[in-house]
Amino acid sequence: MFRFKVSLETFTPIHIGCGEEYYPFEYFVDDKEKKLFVIDENSFLDRVESEGKLDEFTKLASSYTKTNDSLLGFIKRLADDSYRYSVDIEHSAFGYITKQTAAFRAGISKFIRNRYYDNVYIPGSTIKGALRNAVIDFFMRRLEMRFKDEDSEEKIDRKTLLRRVREDCYKLDDFLSMDEQGNFAQKDIMKFVKVSDFLPVGDIKQKVYKVFSIGKPKNDIRDIKNIPDILECVDRKSKFEGEIAVYPQFLENLNKILKNFQLKPFKNNISEKTLSTWMKQVYVNRVYLWEDSYFDFAADVKVVGGEGYHNSYSDKLKNFKLVKVEENMFYVKLGKHGGAVSKTIEGCRQIKIKIGNTGESKIGKHQSTLWLAGGYPMGWLKGKIEKIN
Repeated sequence: MFRFKVSLETFTPIHIGCGEEYYPFEYFVDDKEKKLFVIDENSFLDRVESEGKLDEFTKLASSYTKTNDSLLGFIKRLADDSYRYSVDIEHSAFGYITKQTAAFRAGISKFIRNRYYDNVYIPGSTIKGALRNAVIDFFMRRLEMRFKDEDSEEKIDRKTLLRRVREDCYKLDDFLSMDEQGNFAQKDIMKFVKVSDFLPVGDIKQKVYKVFSIGKPKNDIRDIKNIPDILECVDRKSKFEGEIAVYPQFLENLNKILKNFQLKPFKNNISEKTLSTWMKQVYVNRVYLWEDSYFDFAADVKVVGGEGYHNSYSDKLKNFKLVKVEENMFYVKLGKHGGAVSKTIEGCRQIKIKIGNTGESKIGKHQSTLWLAGGYPMGWLKGKIEKIN
């Protein structure tokens, strides 16, 4: 078995949700500090009872409406020292959630938390999904080289390549469960890769962000659009650690797949360089370079959108770049609004794209929108892999 310690540091804000939201009666906002305080329900109710205000609270709660802020005021007064933790609020999100009518249009999406320790973490399944993409991409690059050698000097596009391999190429994950005869087995070779949850290291910086979107610049104009999506994020320069274990059966099955397609078997060893190279091939050479080209990060264009801070967001985007890292390091893009290119194998899958607020959608070959939090493309992390002896 090959065991690795993996360290992650957030390069831009990231949100990994749990399917739950904070609503106005679950938190209060400090207007001066611009912080959101998540209420500890038990401590709050204990204080309500100890101060003899249980009847008042029950009455306010039972008659509460969107146009009556009496309950929110009551909660803020009595919950000022009854909170579990606090989160900074970015200025655009602050203006949104402190308006009563806006606060009731949408909750604040929670970042997934460990229920025992009550702290944020990155699920191992999220990292394993990124690694699955890297393994598929490794296989696809081997196929590309083979058919390029056979057919011409020109690079063959991936959808054509996949049609040669199998009739239905839509579910690429099936490649990982293909046996040596090309049949699809019940056994997924990724079951021989174990990934732990990634736990926080030191102080984790959290912030509530309002999400913005941009498309491809048109006529020297970049349109930055508001999205009614408020997310609790882990902010930049926060650190997590976890482990990846790769069992020998993974290599055995991967080599059977390669052999079945007349591809050179992989060497009988998995190193930190192997994993980091696979990850960089996907998330730097494909995702980042594609996004930089399509959305034209460095474009010197006029910014529209109606908000004064959009110009500062545009400046951050112009200066955004992934710097070169050591051979045992990598980049990865995860979480909500990370973009379809980061979650699929570029060039192989079609995606569904929503058309404004019409409720309709169209099928496209790639994402057409980039999502920003605080002006940065969402979801980027920098990682380092070290072998455990």
